[in-house]
Formats: sequence, C-alpha cells, structure tokens
Amino acid sequence: MNKITTLILLILFFLNNSLTAAPIDEFKKIYINGASQQIWIRGNDTRNPLLIFLHGGPGEPHMSIAGAETNLLTDHFTVVQWDQRGAGASYSEDITPESLTVEQMEEDAITLIKYLTQKFKQKKVYLLGHSWGAYLGTKISHKYPQYIRAFIAVGLPVNMRQTYPIMKNQLLRITTNKIKRARAFGDSMAAQKLWRIGEALSKFNITDILENKDWDSFINFYFNPRVALGFSSSIHPIRGGNPHISTDIDKKDYSNKLEKSMDLYADLVIRFFNRKITDEVKKIEVPIFAIHGRHDFNVEPYAAEAYISHLTAPCKITSWFENSAHMMTFEEPEKFKNFMINKVLNLKACKKK
Repeated sequence: MNKITTLILLILFFLNNSLTAAPIDEFKKIYINGASQQIWIRGNDTRNPLLIFLHGGPGEPHMSIAGAETNLLTDHFTVVQWDQRGAGASYSEDITPESLTVEQMEEDAITLIKYLTQKFKQKKVYLLGHSWGAYLGTKISHKYPQYIRAFIAVGLPVNMRQTYPIMKNQLLRITTNKIKRARAFGDSMAAQKLWRIGEALSKFNITDILENKDWDSFINFYFNPRVALGFSSSIHPIRGGNPHISTDIDKKDYSNKLEKSMDLYADLVIRFFNRKITDEVKKIEVPIFAIHGRHDFNVEPYAAEAYISHLTAPCKITSWFENSAHMMTFEEPEKFKNFMINKVLNLKACKKK
C-alpha cells in the first residue's frame, strides 16, 4: 500500500468517524441575560435538527415529567426543554415580578436559540410552544423568523379575557345536559351535585377577577367546577419522568420551586390574560403547525383555529387531537410523534401543498 493510498484511507476513516451519531443528555444551568436557567438537551444524534420547547403558564413548566412528551422524538430531533426565567428549576429569589415581562421572555428565548444554534452548528430551530409558550412562540416567530425553521403551536391561547366567557357558557350547557340526564335516570343526588357545580360556575366573571387579581375566585368559580365536570387540564393520566429529577428529594425540591415560581408569575399571568395576540401578530414568515385539543377548556381551541385561519403564513397545517384536553403532547404521545415526524420534520406537509 503506497503512501497516497494510506493517506486517503486515513482521511476517509476520520471523516466517517466524525459523522457517526453522537447522543446527548445534558441537564444543566446556563446564564441567559444575567439569570441562571435550567435546560435539558437530549437526543440520539446531535446532527438531528433542534427542537426547542416553550412551556406554558406563564410560570408552569413540567421539566420533572418532560420525558413523557419527548421520549418518542429523540431519534429524530435534538430536543431542548427549558424552564424559563424564574420558573421551576430556574426559580431564584433574586428575580422580581417586575422583571418578568413578555419582552424579557422573548429576549431570553432568542438568546437561548442563538446559544443552541452555535453549539450544534445549525442555522435554524424547530420551535414548539405550549399554551403560554404558544403565545410566546408566535411572538418570537414573528420577530425573529431568520432563526425559526417552523413553529408548532400547541393549545394556543387567543384573547383570554374574551374567550373565557365562551368556555364558561359551553360548560354551563354541558352541566345543564348532565342534570337532565341524571333526572331522566332518577338520580336526584347526581342532579343536585351538578346543580351546585353550575351555580358556582355561573358566578365566574373573568373581568372582575382580572381587575381585582382575585385568583381565589378563579379557582372556586371556574377551575374547580371545570374539573368537577371532568374537564381537567388532562383527561388522561400523565405518566412520565426525567432521570435527572428522579429521587423523592429531587421531586420535592422541584415541586417546591414550581409552587414558588407560580406565585412569582402571578402579575405576568394577569398581564398576559389581558393581551390580544390577534392584534399583536397578524403575519409570520415561517410555517406554522397548530395542535388543538377537542376537550380543551384551559384555552378556547376554536378561537385558536379561527385566529390561525386568518394569520398570514407561508404554510399552515392544523391537527385536532380528538382524545385530548390541554396536554395533548402527553395525552396522545403516539399521535404527537407521528405529527412531528410525518408533518413537521423537513416540512413534509408544506412541501405537499
């Protein structure tokens, strides 16, 4: 074997070696715009495209159970979970409620995106937002399209102040129908219980609650009646975990931080509920994929469907998850995986249009 042949074989060996799959599982804190924030990066091949999750709330991440919605995606994406500033594992007593703004969250998100694209030598990311994260992701996709390959909006909230009365009226109709059925079967106890649920729900007034910052009334007159009717955030059990938050001590610590972060975010929740995405973003320059839960009473899914139908975008794909409430990625994980691979990945659905 001559020297030239040997050199060629060595080059081919090193090239082949550099292109082999490199799995990753990093659970670490990084500084984003002056605040320490928790991220979890996982995937079976770092050459795969980046998929960044924006959690809901505001201030309600689910890092401790995040594996449930991402386990099926790691062969196709490098998945990044992120507890936003002051939320969950990113909670800090140094963070003030006044510092938590939509604009700050946008800046944090784009800083994270730049960090990840540089780290993995990629130009763009897939961005997925759930609930509040879907609102935030819409804003980011509008403002920074050069970094976004596609945006996936899961349970997008649209004009919460206007849509909560719509959901209240839907729940009241459901209650009335349940009472009629209970009486038809002679079940007076069930009918009486349902009547009390309806009485509580009828007292719900989102305008008063937002103006008075009265979350006790929100819980007593909307959240509790909704759950009592069988429409909780998830209508299926959520089973999942995170190997980095696995011990009882870790889980308790995360739960305590999550509780504190939800209190920290109270003011932003009020401000968010008063915002109107319909006025703020009317056009985005990236493909948008929307997932709606048919039994979602956390946000009004038909309002989201209507908003996206009027939104100007290069490609719009919508999917209804018929057996989900508000936690679609957890409730129907197989369907979510298939949607992400068969519709979103490489923008297959857009290319067929």
